[in-house]
Amino acid sequence: MDVIIMDARRYRAATDAMLRVHAQDPRRERDADGEQPVELLYTRRLVAWIDRLESAPSEELLLAAHGLHLSRWTIPRDTYPRTRQAYHDWRDRLRALHADETEAVLRECLYDDATVERVRALVLRSTYPDDPESRLIEDAVSLLLLERQLGEFAAKTERPKTLRVIRRVWRRMTPRAQELALSLPLTPDGARLVREAIGASE
Repeated sequence: MDVIIMDARRYRAATDAMLRVHAQDPRRERDADGEQPVELLYTRRLVAWIDRLESAPSEELLLAAHGLHLSRWTIPRDTYPRTRQAYHDWRDRLRALHADETEAVLRECLYDDATVERVRALVLRSTYPDDPESRLIEDAVSLLLLERQLGEFAAKTERPKTLRVIRRVWRRMTPRAQELALSLPLTPDGARLVREAIGASE
């Protein structure tokens, strides 16, 4: 990853602070190194996807990636009704939380106002779809969803709804991300779901 960091010590302090918050997630997921906090794993995987999608990511983009799910576990989905409107309300509240907590970390690390506002916009995704970096975050989030979360989601969701969700995700992805998605090492069932959702043949 070839990225220009204006102040490496400040950047490390900010990202380390956010990773420490992610490490407090009480939920666990198993990977090759054993059980890890869910949001800590998510953030590391998201940053890896951004590195794959963009060889020279900006400092603001990487800071936003680290803050995208900050303290997410503190507002569980089941605190809102299982309706579409309630889902959007929950998602919007989470984005505001993530943006506020990320801003607090950045200000503690003495980032300037312009950087803080830029990172907030990326975390809130308020500049999507016109902003290339916001689109890149959306691509990384979508690829990570298909790669790591599709199987679990499909197992507990009716097939028509699963297909609708995949189609919505697919429409938000750039052509390059769609091409990468087709090469993901999905399970046979996962690959069939994606092909069916996008209307691709075997």
